[in-house]
Amino acid sequence: MHLAGFILLGTVVGLLQGLIGGVIFLLGISLIEHFFLLFVDEDVEFEKTMKSVVYALFPPAIPFFWAGVVVNVPLASLLMLICFGLITYYGIRVFHEKSKDRAAFVSLATSLVLLILFRRWIFIPGLPW
Repeated sequence: MHLAGFILLGTVVGLLQGLIGGVIFLLGISLIEHFFLLFVDEDVEFEKTMKSVVYALFPPAIPFFWAGVVVNVPLASLLMLICFGLITYYGIRVFHEKSKDRAAFVSLATSLVLLILFRRWIFIPGLPW
């Protein structure tokens, strides 16, 4: 019974830690994208930026995360970043109603910053520990 309590507690703590980490990751990427959106137009809403980032992160995250981290497929994380950049481009076009060149700038700049920040996880497959 004592062991089952520790397993349940570990599961709850792990889920909470993943939830908090996901929220911080989402806010961080949203702030990076919003920073570059302020370069192209000073009248942008952060709520639309959050919607755009959620729209861009959800589809590629699940299969490419498993391929890159769990199964250790080489450069799957780089493919996930490329998909994120393409979906970000369309998200900025839809949610912020920006022109093609402005959406391309924001998408490329955001992807480049993420490439610089997460270069170790992108080019070295598997868990970082």
